[in-house]
Amino acid sequence: MSANTYMYRLRIFSKKGPVQVDFRDPHNVEGGNPGGKFRYKKYGKTIEPLAARASAAGKNTRALSKDEIRQLGEALFKTLFDKELRTHFLERYHKVVHGSKGNLLRLELEFNEANAPELVALPWEFMRAPSNNQITGALWLATAPRLILARTRGLWLPADNLALAPDETLKIGVAVADPEGLGKVKYKKLWAELQNLAGEHDRIELLPLAHPATRDSIDELLGHKPHIFHFIGHGRLEKSNGREFGEIAIVREPHLPRWIDAEQFSTFLNRHRPKIVVLQACKGAAGASGEAFVSVASQIVRQNIPAVIAMQYEVSNATARRFARRFYRRLAEGKPVDEAVQEGRNTISDFHESLDFSIPVLYMRSRHGQVFSQPVQTLHEVNEV
Repeated sequence: MSANTYMYRLRIFSKKGPVQVDFRDPHNVEGGNPGGKFRYKKYGKTIEPLAARASAAGKNTRALSKDEIRQLGEALFKTLFDKELRTHFLERYHKVVHGSKGNLLRLELEFNEANAPELVALPWEFMRAPSNNQITGALWLATAPRLILARTRGLWLPADNLALAPDETLKIGVAVADPEGLGKVKYKKLWAELQNLAGEHDRIELLPLAHPATRDSIDELLGHKPHIFHFIGHGRLEKSNGREFGEIAIVREPHLPRWIDAEQFSTFLNRHRPKIVVLQACKGAAGASGEAFVSVASQIVRQNIPAVIAMQYEVSNATARRFARRFYRRLAEGKPVDEAVQEGRNTISDFHESLDFSIPVLYMRSRHGQVFSQPVQTLHEVNEV
């Protein structure tokens, strides 16, 4: 882990629990591993209808009221943290984050996807510690400064390190797939943001845009070995043998959709494995694109990708730009990727009165989130849109 990052990992293997804990300091030394009860049976009836409404919200990111967002967040939190474990976690958070300047606490969620895929699909990014706790008061886990909420997968081999060589530039490759019949994918303002960023910083290199994103154009883009592969397009959920899985649309001639699943999408990454993959579905994309992208993201981390970011609901173009602006600029300033994601979610949180803050999902396999080996100069922050 990075020099000042503590790790608090929760492992859940089925709806019946239990919750296993692995708490480690920045030197990877264990610091106490209590257990807890997984209480989905108690809170599932609250979570399921609210999560379903959030998923079906489409263009209405205020489909849940402010009180319902809090209710969903607290029910998810109480599902993972019983009374004893809640105290243990919040005490560690307070000590790590507020007890010493500059420390970070990464909260990692690891679910057994084979045993309980429905748990992976839940929007854990809503989680909120209730305001009546005696340690921190109300705490939104996906947006709190110096706390990082990430998902992970237990695999045999650790992912490659994210860090670049001291003289290496950060290459960003963007692919846009907007085949006919699926609705427009607006990307030009985001592309302009990235062009501005590359123009302001000599360690950021923006590769030629892959548009339309065909099999050949994506392969060509990855041939330039980008460190970040940012895909913008459409997704859908399909069913087979009673289980849902995500598919992503690329473009085939003449401008028609070619639907591919996570395994097929991963074949692109066999030629070159980026350090970070971003999967983005903007409003106007096909229905269920967000859920499909999260499904794909949970699979492609198996390709030894250190970090994958997916949007679990449709996101407005303005919100997508605000998140991407903060995320990429924080990377350019030398922030770790997981901290940059957390700050991006905070930027679009809107006082937690809309669904926006819960949309970016981070899958993190690398223990080290640092991209640049040394901090670089701080960029001037442009006005938010």
